Amino acid sequence: MDLPLRIRFPTLIWLDGVQKLFWREPSNPRLKDIVIINWAVVLKALEQCFGLIKQASDADKLSEAGRLRIQQLKAQMALKVRNCGAKDRQPGRASGW
Repeated sequence: MDLPLRIRFPTLIWLDGVQKLFWREPSNPRLKDIVIINWAVVLKALEQCFGLIKQASDADKLSEAGRLRIQQLKAQMALKVRNCGAKDRQPGRASGW
């Protein structure tokens, strides 16, 4: 989706902050997924782009809230999981993994 978005939004900033994907079968995880975000990456970009003032513990608090919510969801349903690594972070990949 990089090129179509850049055409519409030339100042688009692409952040690669996904650490883990969670999904429920038979969903396609590339379309309907829940993610654990690397909040340090996201908050750093928001600070650089918009001057967002953040506290040192903000990323930890947001990460913990996400982990708690995933635990709650996993208690209610079976979720598949995939850790995102270097293979998933290749520039210019067409889509998905």
